[in-house]
Amino acid sequence: MIPYFKLSLVSSVILLLAGTMYSVKGQTSSVEKSFHFSSIGTGFGVQGEFFGTYVIEDDAIRVNVTRAFISVSEHCPYKGRRGITQISFGLATAISADGVWKIETTAPPTLLGIIMRPKEEQVFYGLYFSIPRKKGIDLSKRWFVVNIQDEILDPPPDKPGFPRGGSSFAHSCRNIFVEADDKAKRESSQEPTKTARTCP
Repeated sequence: MIPYFKLSLVSSVILLLAGTMYSVKGQTSSVEKSFHFSSIGTGFGVQGEFFGTYVIEDDAIRVNVTRAFISVSEHCPYKGRRGITQISFGLATAISADGVWKIETTAPPTLLGIIMRPKEEQVFYGLYFSIPRKKGIDLSKRWFVVNIQDEILDPPPDKPGFPRGGSSFAHSCRNIFVEADDKAKRESSQEPTKTARTCP
């Protein structure tokens, strides 16, 4: 038979360990959520479709892009090669009532360094991004934006002012960080994301 004081000591140790495990788990536990969005069919010269998951932490949003499709539009006036230099994930926010937006913060980019032509598509797996965020900011007013940067490799020789490259964007829906019970209230009044359409 186990003496009472030993039983009490064992119980205390078990409770202490359980509390410690709960505390550690509470510090690191975050809900992993999935996403899928695309800029296919927009006016950008370089377009993308992105699948993955994200976790919101105190100081960052950790993004795991499980699969990304990058393609070059065949409908742009420029039909030459493009150097797809890098890609990054960030947070966008509206800066005016008419839907104008800006990139508020962005993760360090992932360098791609590939050459593509119209109609070509590349698939990437396992891209990771850490988007910095200030603790306490209202994520319901922010959304994902992907910045794909490219260079024009065969500019027309008779057009010295022809653009030599730029950025193409892909956005998630604006309410991606809104909880499910609030989304229905916002969707009816959701303004479309307005972006500059550049397609050299």
